[in-house]
Amino acid sequence: ANDATLMKASVQHSKQFVMTADEENTQNSLSGIGSLSPDAAAKTYRLEGDKALTKGNKKSFEAAENFYSKALSYDTMDEVALCNRSLVRCILGMFKESAVDAA
Repeated sequence: ANDATLMKASVQHSKQFVMTADEENTQNSLSGIGSLSPDAAAKTYRLEGDKALTKGNKKSFEAAENFYSKALSYDTMDEVALCNRSLVRCILGMFKESAVDAA
């Protein structure tokens, strides 16, 4: 194998490790969510959605949509979660769902 191939494999392996570490950090931050008040749980899920949104790839957008949906299950009036979920749904091509959130 040439140097370029080895470098590409090394970068790909590093990305997988970083994603796994990020997912583990998310799991740790959500482990005690059942003991939180509804407002605190909504905020926690919204903040996790915000983190996922900033990563900028399809997998993270899907995760963000899920986190914002969970936040809204605790607080249906969370305008930031609703707006951000609308944005993520638009990015993911979920245009009808995005329009409902935006309305």
